[in-house]
Amino acid sequence: MPPFDDVHRIAMLRGGGLGDLMFVLPAARAVRTAYPGAEIVLLGTGQHARLLDGRPGPIDRVIRLPAAKGVYEPLPGVHDDPPALHRFFEAARAERFDLAFQLHGGGRWSNPFLRNLGARHSVGIRTPDAAPLTRSLPYRYYQHETLRWLEVVALAGAPQVTMDAGLAVTDRDLDEAAEALHGLPEHLVTLHPGATDPRRRWPAEKYAEVAAAVADRGHGVAVVGSGAELALVQEIVDRARTLTRWPMSIRGLSGVLSLHGLIGVLARSAVVVANDSGPGTWPRRSARRR
Repeated sequence: MPPFDDVHRIAMLRGGGLGDLMFVLPAARAVRTAYPGAEIVLLGTGQHARLLDGRPGPIDRVIRLPAAKGVYEPLPGVHDDPPALHRFFEAARAERFDLAFQLHGGGRWSNPFLRNLGARHSVGIRTPDAAPLTRSLPYRYYQHETLRWLEVVALAGAPQVTMDAGLAVTDRDLDEAAEALHGLPEHLVTLHPGATDPRRRWPAEKYAEVAAAVADRGHGVAVVGSGAELALVQEIVDRARTLTRWPMSIRGLSGVLSLHGLIGVLARSAVVVANDSGPGTWPRRSARRR
C-alpha cells in the first residue's frame, strides 16, 4: 500500500520484554527507510529506554508507558494507573503524531490505547472484537512475530529491508564488558541459564559441565544472569570449578551487568548458550491477544 503523506512524527506501540522489542526492530528499520525524515518514537518500557539509550538505530527516542491493562503490566496484578494514564495521553496528544503503529498484539486492549494518542493515521492488527484502525490486518495467532510486524508496517508503505534484529554495539557496552571480563581468556563462551519459568531451564549441572569443558580447552566462561538469578549462577560456577583444571577461567556475572554491559559481553562472545527466553527480566540498574 502507498505511504501516508506529510508524516513527520511516528509512534510505535510495543510493550513487553526485551525479546518483544527485538521482534519489531526489522519493522522499525522498514519504517525508517520509508519515512527517512520522520522522528520515530517508541512507546515502550523502562527496559527498552535503557537498552536504546545512546544506541544508533531506527528509533529516535522512547516514551515510557504507564501501567495499562493488556498493554503494559509491569508487575502481577498491576493493570492500570488512571492518573498516570491521563498524564500520558495528554502528553502523547501534545506530540501530534502523524502516524501510529500498533505492534503489540491483537488489538483488544492496544487498539483503543493507540487511538487515544490522537494520531492522524493508525495501523496495526485487529481481532474481530478490536477497535478499527485506519489500516489493519486480521490477527493470526500462529505467525512468526517478525513477519507479523513487517506485514503491518507494509500497510503504511514500508516494505521489508531486512530481517536482522541486531543492535549496534557501542563503546559504552564494550567498556563495561571489558571491566567485567578482565582477566578471563580472550576466547569467551557465555552461558545464560535463567528463565522465568523453571520448566524452560536446562539443568544447572548440565551448564556446569559445559562451563568446565570450555575452560579445559583454554577458553573463558561468563555465566550471566539478573540479581534474582544469583543462586542459580553461583551454583553453576561452583559446580563447574570443581570439574576443571582452570577454575578461575569461569566467572559468574549475576547482577553485575547493566543492559549495556550485557550487550558488550554478548558481543565479545564466540558462543552463547541459553534457554529460549534470554534476559527478559534484566536488572533495572545502570503476549498475546492484546
